[in-house]
Amino acid sequence: FQRELGEIPDSLVHNPSESLVAAWNRAASGALDQIAPLRPLRGGGSRRAPWFTEELREMKRQKRRLEQRWRASNSESDRTLLRAFIRTYLVVIRVAKCSH
Repeated sequence: FQRELGEIPDSLVHNPSESLVAAWNRAASGALDQIAPLRPLRGGGSRRAPWFTEELREMKRQKRRLEQRWRASNSESDRTLLRAFIRTYLVVIRVAKCSH
């Protein structure tokens, strides 16, 4: 990095501090571009499973709502509802995966 920056030219030594800062910023930016050039990021976002339908998405939301309700109330009835819904949800997922 130091080699890429080079030395401060003598002409800049007697200039105001703003021009020194600007020269330094240009030199640092150029050195960084040489060492680690900017390149576009790859589009590696999450891929959606083709079998994951809108119905499953809505069921997942409902499962989360039931879980939040159970965690807030800590009641056994809410826990039973959540567990029953999770079983149904997992069956629907299995069917969707097999039929795809």
